[in-house]
Amino acid sequence: MNVNLCDLPTELLTNILLKLDFLSLLRVQPVNRLIYAIIKEHKVLQYTIELGIAGMVDGPADASLTTEERLRGLEHYQKMWRHLTWSKHDVIPMEGGNIWELAGGVLAQGKPPTQIGSTDMVFNQLPSPTRRIEARSWSLHFDVHVRDFTIDPFQDLIVLISETYVQASEDWCISLHFRTMSSNHNHPLAKAPLIRCSVPDSPGSYVIAVCQTYVGLLCSMSMRNFEVDGSDMRFFIWDWCTGQVQVDQAEDIYSFAFLSNRHVLIAIPTREDPPEDTEVSAALVIVDFQKRAALSSQTCFVVSSFHLPEISEGFGIRDVLIRSDPSFSFGQQGDDSTPSAPFQLSPENRIFVITFELSNTRKRPILVVPLSTFVPHLNNVPVESSISERWRQLGVRWSDWGSQGSRMLTLHNPLSLTWVCYVYGSRFVYHTPGNGLSMVFDFNPWSVHSKPDDRSEMRVINWPTTINLDHFSERVTTHLPFTAIMIHGIDRSFTSAGMLTEDHLITVDDLTQREFHVHVF
Repeated sequence: MNVNLCDLPTELLTNILLKLDFLSLLRVQPVNRLIYAIIKEHKVLQYTIELGIAGMVDGPADASLTTEERLRGLEHYQKMWRHLTWSKHDVIPMEGGNIWELAGGVLAQGKPPTQIGSTDMVFNQLPSPTRRIEARSWSLHFDVHVRDFTIDPFQDLIVLISETYVQASEDWCISLHFRTMSSNHNHPLAKAPLIRCSVPDSPGSYVIAVCQTYVGLLCSMSMRNFEVDGSDMRFFIWDWCTGQVQVDQAEDIYSFAFLSNRHVLIAIPTREDPPEDTEVSAALVIVDFQKRAALSSQTCFVVSSFHLPEISEGFGIRDVLIRSDPSFSFGQQGDDSTPSAPFQLSPENRIFVITFELSNTRKRPILVVPLSTFVPHLNNVPVESSISERWRQLGVRWSDWGSQGSRMLTLHNPLSLTWVCYVYGSRFVYHTPGNGLSMVFDFNPWSVHSKPDDRSEMRVINWPTTINLDHFSERVTTHLPFTAIMIHGIDRSFTSAGMLTEDHLITVDDLTQREFHVHVF
């Protein structure tokens, strides 16, 4: 006996539909009128679809908010971003320090430091009426001189970096302090709230990032002699809850970004000990950092690598910067001080904006790669080796992934190297200082298929672009579709950069008034 699905009672058919994800709902919706009507009339099913199209996931259960209210809030939130019409504009003054962080909707600034670091910070939780997050601010005083730091508001975590010169060994001791961001107490999840490591010279700069229970630290030594001492970089990953070191690499590394709570993406030069600025190319390497190396401290488990466009003879790559926010750890709910939004960005809806600093030119082409390009390679069997040895053997050729899996752009002015929080989720903001263009680009694949209404200035770019620079041995053609929206209503004359969070477009005036202009969605 054959049973037609639509012969089932409507209640049972609805329960079946409630088990489907948004893609499956979109596929079955046009099957017949009954299924179409059920999906269109059921608020939970509509909310599931709208979350998927927006690249978001449902927030924690909240009895005070019905599904209909969440759906209405999500539709309003999406409309504001589609038109770039913010609900309010706040101004936050710069504190005058030289360290700052923007993560999880919190702007943290160090106050003017001594010669060896800041001891006081000011925190501003930025509001979001649509997602029911209230504004608040607080200050903390630290018993250490903070050289750099990062925050993870969802875990109520602040990681402080301090450094001390050890005369006996002529090394520098770097200390990582794991505190609560709300009260400056030792973080309750950290069995060892202080982790120390040694490097041979004072780091000129740090890059630090948190991903759930892991913290990554890239140290760039300022005065180290490459020819005599080897690499001037040191890269660590620890499990900050246990204090266990997972990665300790002294190889040349440009930058890194967490793909997940198991994998990290690393940009490396692809020539060892190269002549300065001559034919130095780069590659992207994926490392499984949960597997601890057994051979030596200089090996790790390489999962895959991705070749980048080949560099022409006589040219080179000076640096490669990877930016992606938020890290994989966002969305976890921390203590009572952590806002619980009704919906939030999906961990899968992220892009990696990769900036190339090339020799003999001010142009900095950028490569935008969605997380979905890397995901199919994460299940490869990892091989224990040094990063520099395995990138070629495990490499995916540029021609096999870059054309369809990325988009290369050349912008009129390079992205800021100071105000680097220009990426959030699938969006990034670009601003030309002066009276130039300000635009928000969105690489959410569903935004490309949406139909903008008459009032939207959203442009869909679904045709290939070709970059023809002498630095690349061949023309670089890429196809990844995206949308672009012009930003109106901001004073561009004093704006030097733009930054993004889930709920905010922030323009930076660091020339005249020295303040952050927070546009709230």
